[in-house]
Amino acid sequence: MTPDKTTTENNVEMINLTQLINRPYWNRKLVNRLLEEPDETKNRSNGTVLKKLYSVRRVCEAEASRIFISKKESDDTYKSQLQERADEIRAGLEKSIEIGLSQMKIPSSGSVQETFDACLMQMITYQDMLNVADMDAFLRVYSPHSDKGIITPHLSIYNKIAKSRPDLAFEAGRHFQMHYIGAGHHGI
Repeated sequence: MTPDKTTTENNVEMINLTQLINRPYWNRKLVNRLLEEPDETKNRSNGTVLKKLYSVRRVCEAEASRIFISKKESDDTYKSQLQERADEIRAGLEKSIEIGLSQMKIPSSGSVQETFDACLMQMITYQDMLNVADMDAFLRVYSPHSDKGIITPHLSIYNKIAKSRPDLAFEAGRHFQMHYIGAGHHGI
């Protein structure tokens, strides 16, 4: 006997409605359609139904029926189509963000910290967008200097500041190096 089953006095394995609905592909409508009435009910002292129990044998027979198999195939196809569409959207969003980050606007004035903060705000917007879609996608785009799974988004910003602002290149390089080593890298 598995933990999700109950055995009655007659040695019949039963599963309650909640456990049944938690099984893949099942819902109340399908339970009503395929199993109709429960095999047994457990009532409260006031007579209201506490648990509806269904014979595991009947559940297995229902899962082998054409109706159930058709529902399962339909659900699987729908889930597959949703996943494909989500993957397409995620890939498009990833590419858009990659382009956006490569075209990030570097302020023409301000200290390294002010410039960094302005750039970081642009990246946070992208982070929020990708958090909705897929954090892994964000990490792949956001951290081109990442190594061994160590996420180092600051490197992208300092690298871009150094390339775009000659007046801040040395200081940005120092920050880049501090974050690079701080992220577990050993030298540049």
